[in-house]
Parts: sequence; C-alpha cells; structure tokens
Amino acid sequence: MKSPANTPSTVFPQAQHFVSKFHNTHNYFDGSLPPVLSVQPGELIHVETYDCFHGAVQSSHADPNQVLAAIPREQLNPVTGPIFVHGAEPGDWLAVQLLDIRPEGEGVACCSTHSGQLCHWMTEEITTKFFQVKGDTVIMKEDTAASRRIAPIGFPKRPMLGVIGVAPKGDPILTMPAGKHGGNMDNNCHGIGATIYIPVQHPGALLSVGDMHASQGDGEISGTGVEIGGHVLLKCGILKKESLLPLSSSNNNDIPQSLPEFPVTETATHWITHGVLEENIPQTTNIACQEAACLLVRQWGFTKEEAFVFLSTAANLGLCQSCHPDQGTQIAKMVVPKIDACPRPFRVLWEQEQEEKQQQ
Repeated sequence: MKSPANTPSTVFPQAQHFVSKFHNTHNYFDGSLPPVLSVQPGELIHVETYDCFHGAVQSSHADPNQVLAAIPREQLNPVTGPIFVHGAEPGDWLAVQLLDIRPEGEGVACCSTHSGQLCHWMTEEITTKFFQVKGDTVIMKEDTAASRRIAPIGFPKRPMLGVIGVAPKGDPILTMPAGKHGGNMDNNCHGIGATIYIPVQHPGALLSVGDMHASQGDGEISGTGVEIGGHVLLKCGILKKESLLPLSSSNNNDIPQSLPEFPVTETATHWITHGVLEENIPQTTNIACQEAACLLVRQWGFTKEEAFVFLSTAANLGLCQSCHPDQGTQIAKMVVPKIDACPRPFRVLWEQEQEEKQQQ
C-alpha cells in the first residue's frame, strides 16, 4: 500500500496526510482497487484533484472544443484515492466532512447540441467557456466579439465537490453516474463545512473524491459547473450500524426501509436526502422525498402524516443534476431544515451532542 502520509502539505499545513493527484487517480469505484492511503477516523487529509477533464482542456489550445469532443465519457471525472478508513465496515456509514476546498488554476464549462435543457438552442456541437477565479469571484473570460453586456459575467465563488464516493458492493461503477455508493452526486451543497454520510459497502470504505467546481447551479443544466482542479481538506468519521437502529413504533410497520439507501448530506442549517435514477426526473424526486420521510419517521418519531405535511410546508425539493436529455443519472434532493424535532439526520449524532454537553 502506498503511503504518502508524510508528504508535506503547503496548502494545508495542518493536514496529517497528503494524497497527490499524480499517479493516484482512477475513473471508477471498485472494491479491488488498492488503497493509496490508510487513515484513522478524525485524521486530517489533504487531497489534490484534477478537474473533470483531467486537465486536458485549456484555453491555450488552438481548438479546445475539439479536445473536449475527443475525451471518451468513461474517462471523465477522475477521482483521487481510494482512501482506506480503519474501522469502517459494511453496514456502517462513512461521514466525510469537507473542511476546506480551494480551487486552483483555470476553470472551464461547456454546452452542446446533445445534452441539457437548452441544447436545442445551440448551433455549434460544443461551446467551451473559460473562467478565472479572483478572490471570492468567478469571472467568465470575455469573447473576442463585441458585446452589449453592461458588465463582465462574474459571480460569487462557491467551491464544492461533484464526486464523493466509496467502493460499491458489486461490479465496478464509473465515476460519472451517481448511486447508493455516492459518486457523481453534483449537489452544490457539498461545499465547505458539509458532511456527506455514505453507506459503507467494503471494509475501509475506500473513499475517493474529485470533480471540483468553483461554482455550480442547481440542476447543472448544461452538464458542467465551473470545472476546476484544486485542493480539499477533509476528515472521516464512522457511524456504526448498531447505533443507527430505528425507533420502535407501530407507526413504522409499513415504512419500507429503516435507513435511507442513498447518501445523506448535512450542513450547518439543513440535512439533505437524495433520489437517483437514469433519465427519470419525476421518480428521483419521489425517492428523495421518501428518503427524507424515512429519517423523520424512523429516527425522529414523526408519524407518516406529520412527515408528509412537514416536508410540504418547511422543506425544499430541488434538483442536483437535471441535465436532460442526457444518458446519465438524474439526481433530486430534499432539503430539510434543522428544527428541534429533527436537528440532525441521524438521532445518534444528536444523542452524542447531548452527552458531550452533560460532560462539560
């Protein structure tokens, strides 16, 4: 097993481990991949990532659109890893906390005639746009043609990771789709401070991350955010399967699942469930709603009726990935506010907080 743990990190000097993007990337999640790093829960890890095009598309190219068109779909979204987390076993949930995300270099986005809600407007097969990241602002580089715009196209930087996943139980899965293992979730809430909980399917989980965006809108309707490489500081925790037992109640009997099947995200103000399917946006929204209701009923004692009404009156249903038409997965999200009745996605997290407060 490679062990770059002692490599110095100038970007995050507090990190205890560093994983370079060089020679440590792959394009699929697979339990047979040898880990590049072994860590203990809670240790700080600096992970370096390529952009989704593996650094191949640059504004300096004579024809970046041609370069982009030549990249096979199965070579998109390289991820760095896998990282073996000691103590993570199948049935547990891996908690991946994103402590910092720092984009580096030039960003790129594109649109085409074959994918996304406005593809029928496009006249060129592929159009590529490049971006500069200046401080907290992302700025689209100007076209050479005269423009009637009143200002440059600039907007706030919102760095996030598009791909976060673990090795799946069965056959290898490319990094492009999303699934129960995580993968290409493209949730723009996966930014600094977020924690992503992923069901563990292999010993050590075998975590890999990549597909950094300097910014990405809900739905990512053209198929890209501001694709960029950079640096991530993260740490991993483990929720043991025995700590996630649901509440015992007759109200639970006809709820088909005791835990969500897809990853769950937590921010400072909300927790978020997901629904994932290929080319079926309406059904993805249904799955995301059921996943959220499952947690409300099984973890927090809501009745089915209370969960239904609460999600309708206080939560927000949205789309992470809605690049349609497209051959890839479509991803919905249900964003649930943290209130006293459901302050965390999993009850054990709240119980741990209460114990810590009593000890202080």
